[in-house]
Amino acid sequence: MIKHKTLVGILVCLAVLLFIANPTKSNYVSWAKEQISSDSSSVFEKILTAFLGESLIENSTSTANYLLFSIFTTKWDGQEIKVLGILRNFILIPSSSSIVQDQPDKQPNSKISDTAGPSLEKKEKSREILYQYKPEWEENVAMGRQSFKDYYTTFLIDSEWEPDKSCYLFHIYNIIKDKDFVGHTATIDWYYIYPDTGEIWEQTRS
Repeated sequence: MIKHKTLVGILVCLAVLLFIANPTKSNYVSWAKEQISSDSSSVFEKILTAFLGESLIENSTSTANYLLFSIFTTKWDGQEIKVLGILRNFILIPSSSSIVQDQPDKQPNSKISDTAGPSLEKKEKSREILYQYKPEWEENVAMGRQSFKDYYTTFLIDSEWEPDKSCYLFHIYNIIKDKDFVGHTATIDWYYIYPDTGEIWEQTRS
């Protein structure tokens, strides 16, 4: 009986400790900022480095509070990460670092219409067309964040499907931030790319 009470007491104390040390969203945002401030090429380097400060990280993060621990989910540009917060510590859930696909699973011998959303192959083909047009951009993307004396810069390429034109609109830009991670976006160009024909047009052209 004494051992039983002791075990219950230990479990209660542990539960209280977990409850008190359950990290908040503010704790998570501060931790995430520390991750992208480091020089390591972690998943945060690839996903969160484009955020322009804490407010955007916070606005893109949802929290599931289970009282003794919390799950934080950050989504941005089709990317998603999930992080376990427990005892004021944060642990990345490995399987969460992936591209989120909103389109239905492709069935054998079936076709996905452009009105329902393009296939992944079309997106990859469009990016290949862009890289053939500007080979140096592929190298710039692979380099990731570059550190200079007074600022950081990250070369990024985003794309969005334009169903009315049956093409992708690519946005090529730089994220430029100072050492306090305050920064801005500098657009380089916009391109329409038609994966079915291989055509590429600047956005200003009709």
